[in-house]
Amino acid sequence: MPGTSSAQRSTQFPCKQRTPSHLVVQVIYAQTLIGAEADELRRAVGMRRSMERMKNLEGRLRAGMTRNRISPEAQDNIVLSISSFAMYGFPESHAASFALIAYASAYLKVHYLAASTCALLNNQPMGFYSPAVLIKDAQRHGLRVRSIDLQRSLAVCSLEQEEDHSISLRIGFNYAKGVRTAAIQELLNERALHGEFQSVEDLTVRVPALNSRELVQLARRGALNALDTVAHRRDALWQVERAGRPVGPLLRGMDESERGVMPLAAMTTSERLSADFAGIVRERPRASSFSRWKMKPVSPTSFSPPTFLNASG
Repeated sequence: MPGTSSAQRSTQFPCKQRTPSHLVVQVIYAQTLIGAEADELRRAVGMRRSMERMKNLEGRLRAGMTRNRISPEAQDNIVLSISSFAMYGFPESHAASFALIAYASAYLKVHYLAASTCALLNNQPMGFYSPAVLIKDAQRHGLRVRSIDLQRSLAVCSLEQEEDHSISLRIGFNYAKGVRTAAIQELLNERALHGEFQSVEDLTVRVPALNSRELVQLARRGALNALDTVAHRRDALWQVERAGRPVGPLLRGMDESERGVMPLAAMTTSERLSADFAGIVRERPRASSFSRWKMKPVSPTSFSPPTFLNASG
């Protein structure tokens, strides 16, 4: 603040102790403005986008400071300091509330990463960060994230204990885009009553609520890969399409080996990533990671703007 020595400005205050700057501002208000005017300036400082209101009060503030024999240079510094604070400052009560939320969030993330990430994913949408961003950030901090699994996933994201006794996060069916909640609940009830599913055909018979479109979505997300009869996502898609259509007279009575090998190749990593993006949440590598090696490093000093940004037009 203006009027304080360099020694005072360099004083280190504990993080929980109030700094005296706001007291200095209040003293300036009391000495230069009268009653309601001081209160009006105080409210203007605490409001977002309050520069117009502060500009209207600046003349009266300077008049009061002139009466108190404050030099024009000091007045400029004071007005600048108050205006600058108004650009980012907000009430102390709000600051305390935000500080508590920030501290609690940081504590949970550091000490209970899996649980806090799981809770955030199960309470979307919350604004700010998308589920994909939350998952990728958690992975960078060491959390193992498991994909949707027909045999293990629950209606919402859940926690699982690994063989090494660490905790991992399992994506729930709530992130299977395009699958109705009622169908998911019927699937979970059937699995709880009669055990794991043995094949895609077994799934379609036991959970008739799942329509063909929903089965395709589960196959694309890799949720059916847990079945022993499924080799990869395209194999699951092939079996889903076949399970939804009756066998014609030509193939009726033939076993699987006689019908021939599934002709579709497994999805590439980028194709799986595309399918994950379509399913809202992504627990796999970033899209840019597959082409980053092709990118030529550019030094900031060597960058030249495109021609349409040049002054010449």
